[in-house]
Amino acid sequence: MLFHATKPSGLISTAPRSPISKISSIPENDLDEIISALDSLYYIKNESGVPVQDFTEQVLQAMVETENKALHIEPSLRRPFQDRLMRLMNGTLLSIAAKSREILYEQERTFGFARVLSDIRPVLGENAENTTDAAIIVHTLKIHYIQNNQHKEFFVALNTEDISFLIDTLIHAQEKEETLKSILSAANVPYIDAE
Repeated sequence: MLFHATKPSGLISTAPRSPISKISSIPENDLDEIISALDSLYYIKNESGVPVQDFTEQVLQAMVETENKALHIEPSLRRPFQDRLMRLMNGTLLSIAAKSREILYEQERTFGFARVLSDIRPVLGENAENTTDAAIIVHTLKIHYIQNNQHKEFFVALNTEDISFLIDTLIHAQEKEETLKSILSAANVPYIDAE
């Protein structure tokens, strides 16, 4: 989830894909890679503002010019490839993913990652030797976030009680999500997991 503002998040990896899943000849791992590549292409197309036909022509041209043999397409297959790519780029699945991404990240700040730094700090005595009278354990929560396409971070000091509170809060959020998923399922509304 680190680069919300700069690249696709894989929102379509769990989107409804019944038409694609019916193609039994495509292994599941390959299908995931295909969908991820399409998601990236769709994102780039939307960001560029280039019409679908022009964009697919540019993709095909880049594939022809690359030295990567895995991307080589025989001349006789180039037009059918571009036609299929255009149909996919105009498809509902990618459109739903793009709209979902817009809704999810239409916030002033989006979460990147978090880390907790823990260390022992001495409590020094007041005598001349500066002996250590005691020690405390200090936890620092580092939050990395994205704002206006810039990566930023801030730090918050935590004690043991704060950590327990955060854990309980996040567990409660997971429980609420499961309840909301059940509501969507009962209403027959597909749920898109924002990875």
